[in-house]
Amino acid sequence: MTAQSLFLCLLLLLALPGASHAQVVELKGGDSTVVDAGGGSVVLHFPNSTETFGVGIANGQLRWGASSSFSWQQWRLTAGDDYLGFTVGTGLVVPLRGLTAERKWEKQKLTLFAGAAGQFYSFPYFSATSVNHFGTGAFYQLKLPHGLDFSTMGVIVGSQYTAGGALHYVWKGLDASGAAGLLQSQPFENGSISYKPIKSLSFFATRQTYFFDVNQIPAGGTGSSLVQEQSTISSVGGSANLRGLSFNASALTGTSGANQVSGQTFGGAIHPGPVAITASYYRSAYGGFVTSSFTEKLTRRWSVSEFLTYSQGRWTSNYGGSFTSNRLTASVGYLTYFAPLSSGPSPFQQTISVSLSWQLPHSTTVTLATNTLPNGAVRWSTYGNSYVQGPLQASNAAGLAHTNQTTLTAKFIVRGIVKDPSGTPVAGAAVLVGNETAFTDSDGTFFVRFRKGNAVPIKVVPGDFRAPGNWHVISAPDTAMPEPKDKATVVNIEVSQVRL
Repeated sequence: MTAQSLFLCLLLLLALPGASHAQVVELKGGDSTVVDAGGGSVVLHFPNSTETFGVGIANGQLRWGASSSFSWQQWRLTAGDDYLGFTVGTGLVVPLRGLTAERKWEKQKLTLFAGAAGQFYSFPYFSATSVNHFGTGAFYQLKLPHGLDFSTMGVIVGSQYTAGGALHYVWKGLDASGAAGLLQSQPFENGSISYKPIKSLSFFATRQTYFFDVNQIPAGGTGSSLVQEQSTISSVGGSANLRGLSFNASALTGTSGANQVSGQTFGGAIHPGPVAITASYYRSAYGGFVTSSFTEKLTRRWSVSEFLTYSQGRWTSNYGGSFTSNRLTASVGYLTYFAPLSSGPSPFQQTISVSLSWQLPHSTTVTLATNTLPNGAVRWSTYGNSYVQGPLQASNAAGLAHTNQTTLTAKFIVRGIVKDPSGTPVAGAAVLVGNETAFTDSDGTFFVRFRKGNAVPIKVVPGDFRAPGNWHVISAPDTAMPEPKDKATVVNIEVSQVRL
């Protein structure tokens, strides 16, 4: 038996007898063709700790994860799987397995780690870590005056180094963030900036590097191995709203190795009554095409859509629609993505988009959704989660899964929901509330608890979304007021995948 297997068995033996004493037991399970991964997990919520266990098959290999998070004096300790990463818009995460200690002050946060590091597998239904080498690291964050945040991180894993710094600046309508350094001894730089001089006008620019695994078949044609590749996508654009009309434009560049592709898009939308009409033009070195959509809201729950495309001298059409109720939310549509790794002649790829969320009795949710990869391929994910009340009877079972950074006895709460323009909840969205990052569940909801009712800053962090794709914030408040949980109003946030 290996040391890892012994460690897993020990954690399971310690945790499973305590499941019957947990305040809330959260069960998850699912399967995805995005990375050929399926598995499940159980999260045990106790008054002063959270235990997590997950196991599954990813890329044909058995992967597992386990952690125990609890408070000790003024530190938050996590034994098992965790990660170090910048909290604002950089997408840089270093997976860890060992002991992580975190302490927060009013304007500072320090995290120390010792153990091993490797590869991170994160899905809505289970998370796992595959470690390769022993390592150690630290993370430090400081809130400076005038809306400036500074973060720095350093990790040594075997003979490789990951080190970098990040800055985040917010001032009136300006929001800028960036990070640079070494990732596994290789240089990297990410950043984003958005500027909203007036309510109806906004501009943005982003640069994001994505790392992913691909199966590589040797020249002999026998066997395959996973190798890491990277792709960098840069974009710049803007949008404007004028008396019911909206316009947008963007220019994009994608690189992977020595290959580089680019494209531009221009579009607009109008909403006359219950009808929404959009039109966009996409152009690249391989030519251009036009797309248009007509969506009519038939009733409070039903809407139908027609999607038209004009390319190479001919029109094609597709149909979709959506249904929304308290129990069931479903939508079918067609979107255009910028896919720099596409095998086709154009970097712009039209794909079908399907999402379904079914609320079952006993706090059970089943979700099915499509995902579009950087090469334009469409993959499916389906998963479910359920909550079981333990003998301690939590007052809000489902919400306990959202955060474990603050004690469950905090009197105030910031509650919110993230949706796309069609009203479909966005799962895996990252929202920074005060100093805490919350991720939305399959209903698009999140909350963070606070001990005081003072206003806190709130920011959507597209670069940290667990949902695949490129995301853009359409509307979100700058601050939120923690309120008593039985009177808390819902913070509404709208985002959209960049339809490039």
